[in-house]
Amino acid sequence: MLRTIEATIDSQGRVTLAENVKLASPKRALVTILEDDSTFYFTETTELKKADLVEDRNLPNQVQLQNEPFVGMWQDREEMQDSAEWVKNLRGREWNLKF
Repeated sequence: MLRTIEATIDSQGRVTLAENVKLASPKRALVTILEDDSTFYFTETTELKKADLVEDRNLPNQVQLQNEPFVGMWQDREEMQDSAEWVKNLRGREWNLKF
């Protein structure tokens, strides 16, 4: 699973994460250096709770994802029966990874 975690990097290259991270084993990470902003600092960390992610079915004009025409459009394709494996293989080919 991919996660994005906010962090700062000091002039010596030391990385400080904005939140505690617990991992079962060492993981690789990608670091993106954002534009310099001298006013950038952490003021707070916000945690999304499951309740924040639940759809409000009472909102007018809300699109129901399951009614969109693209949902299920590849369901009959044999190579898509295990979509996670398909994506893993695609990434392996495109990124020259070995699993």
